Amino acid sequence: MDKSKLGRLYCYVDIAKYMAFNLNYKMVHLNSLPEGDEYCEFRILPTTDEDTKDFDDNNKDWRHIDRP
Repeated sequence: MDKSKLGRLYCYVDIAKYMAFNLNYKMVHLNSLPEGDEYCEFRILPTTDEDTKDFDDNNKDWRHIDRP
């Protein structure tokens, strides 16, 4: 796996850590270096019912949570 793909996968750890800390909020990436942006930029947003349900489902691909 190339470095940018591996780096982008690591970005999902940020989302998981934030929601594990407080399930009422999610941290999303507006810009990220692994996606080719010049800098990383985050936003904290309230989680939706769908975000919470998908995050709790161990078999769900919840990468879509990383969107404002």
